[in-house]
Amino acid sequence: MGTDRVQRAATRWRPGCPPARLAGRWPERPLRITEATIHNLESVTAAYRRMYHTVAAHDLIDVVAQHAQTTAGFWRRAADPELRRSLAGAASEITMLAGRMSFFDLGRPSQAEPYYQDALEAAQEAQDRPLQAVVLGNKSFLPRSRGDFTAALQLLDQAKRLVPDDPIVRSWAMALEAMTKAWAHEPAESLVTLEAAEAVLDDATPEAAPAWFDYYDRSRLAGFKGQVYIRLAQPETAYAALTEAIGALDPDAAKQRACYLADQATVCVDEGEVDQACRLGIQALHLLGAVEYETGVQRVRDLRSKLRPWWNHPAVAALTEQLLLVS
Repeated sequence: MGTDRVQRAATRWRPGCPPARLAGRWPERPLRITEATIHNLESVTAAYRRMYHTVAAHDLIDVVAQHAQTTAGFWRRAADPELRRSLAGAASEITMLAGRMSFFDLGRPSQAEPYYQDALEAAQEAQDRPLQAVVLGNKSFLPRSRGDFTAALQLLDQAKRLVPDDPIVRSWAMALEAMTKAWAHEPAESLVTLEAAEAVLDDATPEAAPAWFDYYDRSRLAGFKGQVYIRLAQPETAYAALTEAIGALDPDAAKQRACYLADQATVCVDEGEVDQACRLGIQALHLLGAVEYETGVQRVRDLRSKLRPWWNHPAVAALTEQLLLVS
């Protein structure tokens, strides 16, 4: 095998592994790109985006990663400026989806980080400010998960400044900011930001959201409010917000529903309602057994930790057994 073939084999994408950085070298051969090509790439991305809500990430990540690499390859090699910008936007969308799946579904932040970096570069070339802002917002979860709240808030500030006239994306960035401030033990600032996020969303119309931004609306804002109020030790307000969030969710949003049920269960523990907490936690686990969402499973693990004082309670034993099956 010649040297060039060895190098190509060494860098080839393999199922189960994240592809090499999407900014890598691409074959220098003629590339024919048309608007129809871009439309077809976008249609495949839209199909994966719909499947994301109902298909386990372990069954989807390999094809999403391969599609991200293919789309980025077309973007990198396109010569026409207009087509290149469209391809950059398409590459950013699918690469961000791969990053979200890596972080939220599979619990692999080290794999999510390069995806987000590539998605941001592509969004910048596409000159798509809302897309840039959403990549930055998703990227803020990485430092926040490490306890680096300053870095997370800096990313969210960049996101907000990119979308002064986009109420939906701006409200989402502000909701993430409120959550981050709650995690950082800044209760007053968190509540002020949460109220501002709600006020901004009042100016939005649902149809104004880009098709790829399908994970924020009033139900998701209510979910953010529930998490913030849990952190601020306001259980009644938290439970009410989470009840609103669950009631307004789309029927296919099993992953988010499981998270909100686990959050409600956490409130019940704080109120001393152990049986109800375990019932809600088991409901969440039944959903998670089908969709394999690591973020949701971690919420139930955290719930189980809070139930430690009731270790020998029959309901806690049932929850533990179900958690072991899902984990």
